[in-house]
Amino acid sequence: MHSTRLLVVGRTFRRLANAASHPVQATRYVSRKLRAPARSKPSPPPAPASPRRDSMQVFAQIQDALNDRMLGRSKGSINLGLRFPDAPSGAFGAAISREPGQRDWTEMIKGLDVPRGGRMLDFGCGASDRRSLAPPLGLTWLGLDVPFSMESTARENRSVVTFYGGVSVPFADASFDLVVSIQVFEHVPEPHTTFAEIARIVRPGGYLLGSTSFNEPFHSESTFGYSPKNFVRMIDEAGFHVLEVTPGIDMWALGIRRLARQFRHDDAAKILAPFFGTTASPLNDLIDGCAAKQGVKPVRANALKLELAGQFNFLARKR
Repeated sequence: MHSTRLLVVGRTFRRLANAASHPVQATRYVSRKLRAPARSKPSPPPAPASPRRDSMQVFAQIQDALNDRMLGRSKGSINLGLRFPDAPSGAFGAAISREPGQRDWTEMIKGLDVPRGGRMLDFGCGASDRRSLAPPLGLTWLGLDVPFSMESTARENRSVVTFYGGVSVPFADASFDLVVSIQVFEHVPEPHTTFAEIARIVRPGGYLLGSTSFNEPFHSESTFGYSPKNFVRMIDEAGFHVLEVTPGIDMWALGIRRLARQFRHDDAAKILAPFFGTTASPLNDLIDGCAAKQGVKPVRANALKLELAGQFNFLARKR
């Protein structure tokens, strides 16, 4: 009611501006309009929901569900009804993990049937942080990296680290039982050559294990981002049978973590803190929760997570 009268007053003063030479008539006009009851207009029929509005509502629901997951609130308040893809066919489909939840390369390495006394190559070893993985497997650790890598100044154990030019690997054929490569393949300049070289130095029955980037929004000095399906094809062509592919942290969480580094205010860091950890992946958690509620098999949930993965893990065996 008040808003209607204010609108009338606005029109009235526009008329007053045109009737400045007739002040008495203008005053009577204002008085009459303010005393008259406001006429109500029929409400227009509701507009049909546009696809954009529907999409925004769904996105808002997803945001609410992600916030619930982050803040530890009830997981059952919102039923998103996700559409899960069918499990892919072929070598890629066979390699997608059938295990629910998160399973990364640190889980894959446990229990590998490598011969004790063998050798492990850390391909792109950086600061040699993974040297401790070799003793529990009964393997001798060696590192390989380029001399101009970002971690070269922090690298220790230089006596067991070999430097190379980034293409031809300086080791003999079939000289390793296990090659581990963590977030390195996205940096190599010639992937096909690199995969062929790794296949050459791994003995038949040996393993290639690690992780690499897919939809990662930013990674220092990256050259490639591999789709999981194409990566499986390339590794297969190099001479490996891919045993398992699992999704890593989702691309959305990686993007938020990257954005968080740009904020100057402490409150922003607190709000985005759940994304600072390397394992916090709320989008993956959301997909797993919906899959469990809808009775969807883990392989289909993992297929969807791989489509949205910032990184993924792999385990392959030399034929």
